[in-house]
Amino acid sequence: MPRQKKLFLKAFLAIAAIAPIVAYAIVPGPGYTGAPGDSPTGCITSGCHTGIPNSGQGSVKIAASGGLTYVPGQTQQISVTITDPTEKKYGFQLTARVDSNPKTTGAGLLNPGSDGYAQVECTNGSKAPATGCTGGTLEWINHTVAGYNASNSAPGSFTYTFIWTPPAANAGTVTLYAAAEAVTGADVVTGTQTYLTTLQLSPLAPPSVTGVVNDASFASPIASGSWVAIFGANLAPAGDSRTWNPSAEIFDGKL
Repeated sequence: MPRQKKLFLKAFLAIAAIAPIVAYAIVPGPGYTGAPGDSPTGCITSGCHTGIPNSGQGSVKIAASGGLTYVPGQTQQISVTITDPTEKKYGFQLTARVDSNPKTTGAGLLNPGSDGYAQVECTNGSKAPATGCTGGTLEWINHTVAGYNASNSAPGSFTYTFIWTPPAANAGTVTLYAAAEAVTGADVVTGTQTYLTTLQLSPLAPPSVTGVVNDASFASPIASGSWVAIFGANLAPAGDSRTWNPSAEIFDGKL
């Protein structure tokens, strides 16, 4: 074989060998959240990133719109915020697990937002449909290439948001496990930081009404056109409140 063709073949094989590693480094496969059954150190594994988890100058935090509780079947917005002032781009992976069997039982459904910055994968690495994976309940949501490329828009920190729908029935406490990478932006596995975190959520008891009375007298009966006070438990998420706008919502003393 002529020398020019040999050199071209060697270069082609070298590029072919590197390309999967680069793609894998940008968008991980399933199983790197630190959850039971996943890699306990996140993306710090052979062929991926190096170092010690949570040893950098940053962090990763999970926040749920329902606080520390969930209502079975009621959708919540989840945000994952990665912060590290020493790095330039940020990625993540998250999974939701039932605490009674976290290694094999997923908790509800994960769905990406409309920005295209996240995607959901099944155990075999295939893209999960909105209705959930078949052949098992485990799901992983992680950044896309678009999300990774957009993550340098706010130096020092980036937040991914997506949707989580809890199990339709009370599944007991569930835990969201997340691993995040803060990287230089170069296609290398060194000079990066890995962060791990969890968020445990408890089921919210169903609402119960103990009394309905006249809001002025706090007594029965109630009448048409009058204010009504409703008493009970779990009628709204903890800390939730609503103030009426008198100029736009109240006319002649009526809503």
